[in-house]
Amino acid sequence: MSKFIYKQTNDKVYHIYLDDPSKEGFTKVGQAKSISFIKEHNSKYILLFNDDGLTKRLFGIIENKIFQVTIPKNSKVLIFDSICVYEKDSIWYTMVLKKDAFEELLLGEKHEIYLGCPENIKYKTLFWCFFTKKAEQYLEIYSIVEKKVVNLGKYSSVEHNHNGALLAKLSNGFYDFFTPKSVEPHQGCINETFETLDHLFVWNDNHKHWIAYKGKVFCKNAVYEVQTCDDKRKILLYELKDGTLKLVRESYNFQFVAHPFGIIIDNQIYSQDVESGLIDFDNPKPTLKKRIRDFFK
Repeated sequence: MSKFIYKQTNDKVYHIYLDDPSKEGFTKVGQAKSISFIKEHNSKYILLFNDDGLTKRLFGIIENKIFQVTIPKNSKVLIFDSICVYEKDSIWYTMVLKKDAFEELLLGEKHEIYLGCPENIKYKTLFWCFFTKKAEQYLEIYSIVEKKVVNLGKYSSVEHNHNGALLAKLSNGFYDFFTPKSVEPHQGCINETFETLDHLFVWNDNHKHWIAYKGKVFCKNAVYEVQTCDDKRKILLYELKDGTLKLVRESYNFQFVAHPFGIIIDNQIYSQDVESGLIDFDNPKPTLKKRIRDFFK
């Protein structure tokens, strides 16, 4: 594997060489009075600081070929999964090799998601780094997956949570779902859901995308939303069926109960069946108070 090595001469100048195992000897690539390797134990990327005090040169090795780019002295340079990215005026870039020629790829704004347990074990990383590039009416998303820069597509907006979920909104209002290992949108199954801080996402099998709703999952086939109107709290109870939400009940008179596990709305108990984990929306049970009232009618 090719790598950079250096030697400092008596005049305090660093001389940088390419050590290519396929060739005899070393090839000099540059020199500077000040140098820096970007990461400990890294020998594929090196920074040479120019005498003007304003710029520095980034040298890198990709597939045994060398690229060089000049960037501002204070620009950040990082390595994610063996991919080197660098900043210019708060916008991030990388170099890619295409048909034996290097091209600078504009990645955009950098985002880092810290992953807690067990997601950091599942994806074998503590951080997920992705980029969003603004272009006209959309955002283009780039991610680094398996030591490659991947274009995830163009979307109107992006949101994420700390469980390794990135939700990208399409122009038609549907969403695509990505994880740190995604190279294409994650495909769900009927009635599959997951939540972020702002939305509940439900897989729509007909459109092969996710739909965003307000609300929280109560059980396998039930979703609820609590709204505040004029200092009063109102519940909306939905049945989740075939990837869509159907409004079952809406009321200001409600409470959650533990035994049986369910929701009481207008003296009707929507309880979860222990074995199936489902609510029988067609047959809610009246509360004792309602049964007494109905008896004396």
